[in-house]
Amino acid sequence: MKNFTLILILLAAMNLAQAQTEILQIDVDTDSTESQFGANRRHFIHTFMSLGLHTQIPVSGNYNFPRSTYSSFGVLYKLKLSDYFSTGVTLSMESSNIRLSKDRVLPFPDTVKHNKETLQQFALSGSYYLRINMEKRGNSIGKYFELGIGGLLQTGANYQYEEPLQGKEIMEVKIRHYRLIRSSNWYLYSALGVNNFAIIARYRMQSFFIDNSGFPEAPPIMLGFSWGFF
Repeated sequence: MKNFTLILILLAAMNLAQAQTEILQIDVDTDSTESQFGANRRHFIHTFMSLGLHTQIPVSGNYNFPRSTYSSFGVLYKLKLSDYFSTGVTLSMESSNIRLSKDRVLPFPDTVKHNKETLQQFALSGSYYLRINMEKRGNSIGKYFELGIGGLLQTGANYQYEEPLQGKEIMEVKIRHYRLIRSSNWYLYSALGVNNFAIIARYRMQSFFIDNSGFPEAPPIMLGFSWGFF
């Protein structure tokens, strides 16, 4: 009888130990939660760089399209709403260089034509966007289409040109704080991307110059690409 009672006690202890082991395993699995930060998680932040060219349709003879350039560097935040929709904001520093054409017909910024005339604008830019993801994927960006609206606040504006002197000497002239360039503006943009690469198009909604400047409109379209660092 004593042996039978001892056997029952040992069996009960073994069952209790096995149950505790299963409970501990369940608790470990329950406590392991998925990270909320990542390319295809709830939150995602990364830096990016964009390069592009300014143009207009039809192309104006007053500006040099291939040499009118755009560049920016900034940070992007993405908030995942569902498997197919995301939204977010960007903040960046940007630079636009509008090259004047030697063949321009209007006398601006003055009546004298110089070599390599350039209008420069430096600005702080911010935007809000809606992103549509085109496929289900793991923890990656995947293919997407993006629409956004943004604004910029000018931090600097210059007009500069070159003049040849005797021999190989060149005189460079730069007029800082150029007052005829609008100090703030807003734009619409779109992007078609896959992972960290995107083709971008942007349209400026206001004139590049202040009202009543008398200057022909600068190219409002920017076409380029963006590269995310992640």
